[in-house]
Amino acid sequence: MLNKNIIIGHLDHIFLNLYIDILINYCKCKETDLCIVSLDEDNYTKSLHLGVPVVHYKSIDASDLDVSKSITAISLNKNNAFYLEEVIRKTNSKNKIFIHLTDDEVDRWVKTKDIFGKLKPTKDNHVDKHVLYVINNIKNVIAPECYFKDKLKYLFDNRSFNFIDGRDAFKSLPSKLWEELSNLYDGNSSHTKPENRILLGGKKEVFSLSDVISIINFLIFKSKIDNLKLMVFTDSRRKRYRLWLDFYLSCLRRVKRCKVDISYPTPTNSIAYNAMILSCSHFVLQNRGSLSTARSYISMGVGRVYVMKDSPNDIELTIAEGVDVGRYVDYRELAIKIADNRIDVKKNKEIINSRFKLKYKNLSSIYN
Repeated sequence: MLNKNIIIGHLDHIFLNLYIDILINYCKCKETDLCIVSLDEDNYTKSLHLGVPVVHYKSIDASDLDVSKSITAISLNKNNAFYLEEVIRKTNSKNKIFIHLTDDEVDRWVKTKDIFGKLKPTKDNHVDKHVLYVINNIKNVIAPECYFKDKLKYLFDNRSFNFIDGRDAFKSLPSKLWEELSNLYDGNSSHTKPENRILLGGKKEVFSLSDVISIINFLIFKSKIDNLKLMVFTDSRRKRYRLWLDFYLSCLRRVKRCKVDISYPTPTNSIAYNAMILSCSHFVLQNRGSLSTARSYISMGVGRVYVMKDSPNDIELTIAEGVDVGRYVDYRELAIKIADNRIDVKKNKEIINSRFKLKYKNLSSIYN
């Protein structure tokens, strides 16, 4: 473990895999300088993952990490805090532990304090005594200060944190696959040109049926968009959602003579998912989640992103990343902004790609 950069987590965690990928391919880290400490309970024998050495946490003593260069965890929750606490107690490693904070977990912490007046374990917030110990004994967090500082101050008024601007430095595909996909779009070919289509949400049914109907109504009757084309990711098991929406659109066609083309794709893998998103010229992002997808979409320069004003995604994209998005307070304003089509996608592409490069540089300072 001497001078190794330790990554603690589960081998099947998608963010752990993407994180290691960017460390190797963009942050000048050698596979041999990294080591994964696996927390998987059912995988004791794997010795190599993505070219990086793997050790099972039960096969070593936590004190062995005392001689490591850095220790990183992707998020902080009940699944990894028990081991992080053991490391803190058995080593002098507080100052070299880095927690990659996620918006979801911090939001759960804030809601808990709103209700109980303090952060405490509850049934749904994924906090236990180990999480509380770790967060009160570490200093370094990989997260944008402008977004998380006030939340952490509210949660831990007597604590100060060192913020490293390197959160979500990965795209929504492993780097080599993303570069191959990006090369296809850089050619500005008619084969990769996005269709004039609006994507509603980056995940399944993040907009309710009533939300989708409201958006459609404003797009048709307020913004006067003809031949409206939409894409909505849905759960194939929830057929009622699609049946009611199709019924409503059928009524629009018959009564109002409005033509609306809507598709309900079911991506089979990550490449298909990204290709579907990149085929759309407009991306209406939900209030929270799918930020890696949105950043990746913006980095291609193929279309425009819209998000509810002052939502978590709005704050991260506009303040932390500095890109221009279509900010709206209601679906009427959303429809107007989609019709106006004024966002400079080329400028946004330059901004977000420069942000990625800055994050790589900041992460390199930790691991090299």
